[in-house]
This record gives sequence, structure tokens and C-alpha cells, in this order.
Amino acid sequence: MGKRRVLADYQAMRKEFDHATDRAVAILGAAYVEEALFDALIIRLGVKDQRAVDELLENGAPLSTFSNKISLAEAVYLIGPRTRGDLDRIRKIRNECAHSVNPISFCDQRMCALVAALTPRALPIYGSKPELPDASKPRERFQECCHQLYDHFYNDGRLEEFEERNRDCSFGFEMD
Repeated sequence: MGKRRVLADYQAMRKEFDHATDRAVAILGAAYVEEALFDALIIRLGVKDQRAVDELLENGAPLSTFSNKISLAEAVYLIGPRTRGDLDRIRKIRNECAHSVNPISFCDQRMCALVAALTPRALPIYGSKPELPDASKPRERFQECCHQLYDHFYNDGRLEEFEERNRDCSFGFEMD
């Protein structure tokens, strides 16, 4: 496996994320969150060697799937059950879009139900209260949930569930 994918141009990704088809938004949003989750896991696990990072991502390796990353993140208390549920919903939305040969939209019944179940996160770095667009705007709700998860993994370093489970612990991962 070669070098990991990295978000080289946030503005270009954001433009595509804001203007693409629903199918592309679902796939791109999930990839965006999955990469942030992977980076948070690597930091939590203390993996510093690029070769070791690459081996964790190889086909069949422990972190080669979004599902495996989600399971490990919960196992090492990086996320709790609420965030795991949201990550699983994002993964299911991505899979629906990636594997369907039929036209697909966030307004489809199954997609709408998955998106409606996504939960907001407080973003203390911005001093905001937790909000997501209401369920009548499923595309916007999905996009905002992806942004909030990305922000937590990259900027906050911990999710609320981890902090609640470990109130008496001062450890967390540091961003290098």
C-alpha cells in the first residue's frame, strides 16, 4: 500500500461536498469522517511509524474497513455508544450510495430515516450549542453531522462520551 490519503485541499473538498450529487455527498462525507477517525485512532494508539500505519490499512488489516475503525474506536474509549451509532449510520448511508445502481437521494425513505437518527454534538471550540438541521433537510443534516464529527476528531480530540466515561482521568490524545 502507498501513502495514506490525506485531505490536501480542504476548500476544494468543501466545494465538492457542498455542490455534488447526494450519492457523492454521502460517499465523500463518510470518507471525510473515516479519515478523521483513523487519524484519531493512530494518535490514541501511539503509532508513529508510517510503515506501521500503512500496514494497519492494508486489505484485511485491522483498520482496513470503516466498520473495524468504528469498533476499535469504541473499544479504546475514543467514542461512546451515541457516536458509534452515528458513525454506523454514516457508514450505512455510504454503503447504500456506493452499492446501489439505482438513483438514490437523501429523500429516499431508508436514507431519510438514517439521517433523521443522526445526533448533534456541541462544539466547545466555537462556543456553540449542539444543533443539526432538522430532518426535513436530510442532505444538510448529514453534511453538518459529518462536519461536527470531523471537528471533534481533529480539533477537540475527545468526544463527550469519552470525557463522561473518564471524568477522573486526565489522559486523552494530543495532536502533534
